[in-house]
Amino acid sequence: MADPRMDSYTGNSTKPVHNGRKRSSVQSKSSYRKKLTELENELSRYRELYLRQVAEMDNYAKTKEKEIASIYRNSSREVVKSLLPFMDSLEAALKHDDSDGLLTLKKQIIKILSSYGFSEIPSVGKAFNPYLHEAIGVVESNDDNIIVEEIQKGYMLNDEVIRTSKVIVGRRN
Repeated sequence: MADPRMDSYTGNSTKPVHNGRKRSSVQSKSSYRKKLTELENELSRYRELYLRQVAEMDNYAKTKEKEIASIYRNSSREVVKSLLPFMDSLEAALKHDDSDGLLTLKKQIIKILSSYGFSEIPSVGKAFNPYLHEAIGVVESNDDNIIVEEIQKGYMLNDEVIRTSKVIVGRRN
């Protein structure tokens, strides 16, 4: 019987020659794995960068929405502030002449301004609050720290004080 490792026609050995091919195959697998790991790491870095950018853009959009809402809420602030002397004059006129015409005018103006977030600060009979009221005097009273008289009305715009009420506060002796 002939040797199975010998070519019957040429008589040469058919045994595979390992001219580094098997080693090259192992080396190339190792380099492919290394390259794959590098690419996976790079992909991971890009994914993290992408997620950070998305979060940053989301935060930016939210910040801009808040700024726009704030601008919208406060856009009428200067107009309302410029109307305060008129409101003071109207209050003074009502103290001297309580005609229906002036009272109706005041109610109309308050109604229009309230649609923009404007409101009067309640004072007389309320507890003194230094964030809402400015005490310009103190008188003896049965109730301690209760406002007994309002000298000048205070106003708020969108829940922010635009002018404190000038008041006289009662103190117990």
